[in-house]
Amino acid sequence: MKNKRFWHYIRSYRFNSLFFKNLIIILIIILSPLSALDLILYKHFDNGVQKEIKEASNNELYRISNIFNNMFNEMYQISTKILVDDDVITFFYSGRDQLNNFVALNNSIFNTINKVNNYVYMDNIYLYAEKNEYVISPYGGRMIELFADNQWCAEYEKNKEIKNLWGMSRQNGMEDSYANYLTIFKNVYLDYPDCSGTIAYNINIERLMEITNGTINQTIILTDKSGRILFNNNNMDSANKNINVLPTFDDLKLEDNDRYSLTKGKDKMIVLVDHSPYNDFEYILAIPLKHYQDKIDNFRNLIIMVIVLTFVFAIIISFIISINVFEPVKVILSVIEDSDEYIDDITVDDTSKLNEIKYIVQNIKGYIDNNQKLGKELKRRLLLLRKTQMVALQSQINPHFLHNTLETIKWKAIGLTKSDNEVSMMITYLSRLMRISIETNDILTSIAEEVEHARLYLEIQQIRYEDKLDIHWDINEEIMKYKIVKITLQPLIENAIYHGIKPKEGKGKIIIRGYKIKDQIIIELIDDGVGMNPSIQQKINRYKPSDDFIEDTHIGVINVNRRIKLIFGDDYGITVKSTKNVGTSLHIKLPAQL
Repeated sequence: MKNKRFWHYIRSYRFNSLFFKNLIIILIIILSPLSALDLILYKHFDNGVQKEIKEASNNELYRISNIFNNMFNEMYQISTKILVDDDVITFFYSGRDQLNNFVALNNSIFNTINKVNNYVYMDNIYLYAEKNEYVISPYGGRMIELFADNQWCAEYEKNKEIKNLWGMSRQNGMEDSYANYLTIFKNVYLDYPDCSGTIAYNINIERLMEITNGTINQTIILTDKSGRILFNNNNMDSANKNINVLPTFDDLKLEDNDRYSLTKGKDKMIVLVDHSPYNDFEYILAIPLKHYQDKIDNFRNLIIMVIVLTFVFAIIISFIISINVFEPVKVILSVIEDSDEYIDDITVDDTSKLNEIKYIVQNIKGYIDNNQKLGKELKRRLLLLRKTQMVALQSQINPHFLHNTLETIKWKAIGLTKSDNEVSMMITYLSRLMRISIETNDILTSIAEEVEHARLYLEIQQIRYEDKLDIHWDINEEIMKYKIVKITLQPLIENAIYHGIKPKEGKGKIIIRGYKIKDQIIIELIDDGVGMNPSIQQKINRYKPSDDFIEDTHIGVINVNRRIKLIFGDDYGITVKSTKNVGTSLHIKLPAQL
């Protein structure tokens, strides 16, 4: 029973219920700190991952930069050692016709190169002298035009004025070796006219990849100052192309800052750039963030799962707390609805078990008992008041005195004219009206008698207003036997004449229609007068018997409506529809009562 009452209150008040309001408040109180904690944990983890990404990327860039910087530094050292050798100086100074013992010179220089070149990443070193146009290499000395691996010569002609290191990516042109090279050139300038040339360091790209590749799937790119790619550990086909032609770096602009964040489709990466201190080379490191993003996504999914579980847990806890908080309210509501069920076990003297709820219940019970007593007394007095009102409405002056006086006046008028005249006729009609009104033994009369009463009243008004009124009766004979509240039509007709027709210019029309629908009698009174004030119309249509009784000096529409409702109930009475300067329609609904 108690559970049924609980759900009854929830369904009745829905989201306005204190239960739901408490549930939402408690839910917010529980969820707010837990959600904030989840957010803080996620933010802390995300910051930790971002810090890890930054540290790892900086360390990796530092490692790559060191590899290339050490490599370039080693090339400077090798160049210094080579250029202090006497045979090397002789090679660069000598013209083609001065190389008398070239084979011995070639072997001596080759041995010198082998002594200084002990680096695994470097395949070999070429020496080229412009003055004699000879090349010394591990493959022997040759004239440049006869040297099989001479594709770099055209590039040298473009860059021979460069004093720092410069480079190109190429393939070994020797028939027995097709290795991919990163060739770094150190141009030679000796203090003697036309004593120039270059030292070419041929770095094996496959070995360089082994040295530079890290533990993650990263991209390492070496470019010159023009942005031309000299080395790409993941794409050899990009060699000697500008970095902007790569799909990954098509919108990458190398600026002063050394850190970029790029997103290509679903792939995110961080790009770092470092500048070589030895030359105009730049090192570009692109690290995909998939590994780190997976960690963030996994943790985010964990946080979401925790939030969902927290939400479910919070709903359960909030529901339990809300039920317990709502229990006293439920008891109070139950007492208001059915006090006897919850009061029997509570007595005034039972203070040992008294608590706040029982105290409230006791006071509610006292108020309910007092209200019931007051209600009975009020009902008794209203009944007396209604009886008094009914008599007052129909007997506002002494009808017997008025009737006798009218009869005397009528005979006086006949005596003066020696026959019936309009005055005697009006007095006759009025006297008959008064005779009907003084019969107060019964508050109901037949519709036939009420129609007769109304016709008498209209006869008087027709004589008074002559051609001002046009009356149409359309009362179905079937309803003449049914009961109606006495003196219903006459006040309504009077209202139509004085408040509708009289203020109107010209002739007025009144239609009185009556018929039966199922178990109801409908009487309509329609006039084409000036219409009714909207406030009065609203007052009539909204009237209830419980409204305050308004004393008046005449029986009007409001009083007729009040009498019908007092006698037959709220389902019956008068409904008004009125339009200014068009007319008024009174719709009277009565029970079909014999």
